[in-house]
Amino acid sequence: MKKFQKDFNALFTDKNGSTENRIYSMFVRKNNIKTNVNPIGEILEKRNISRYFKVGNIEIRLIDLFSSYDVIAEDIKIVMHRI
Repeated sequence: MKKFQKDFNALFTDKNGSTENRIYSMFVRKNNIKTNVNPIGEILEKRNISRYFKVGNIEIRLIDLFSSYDVIAEDIKIVMHRI
């Protein structure tokens, strides 16, 4: 599954109220590629670190990245297979 870099344009407003157009870049996958974050996703949900919901036909997983750090770090250092 290949990822590619894609640019996104968005208005950015700083803390002083100045707004400008910015370009953000990130690696993405093609449309209709399903990503499965489980089993670590199940652990995050059980600990109330993430939650899943749908908006129309769009599936969304909201993750508290600060709170998820310990779970992810443990996986990288010890388990190395849930992510």
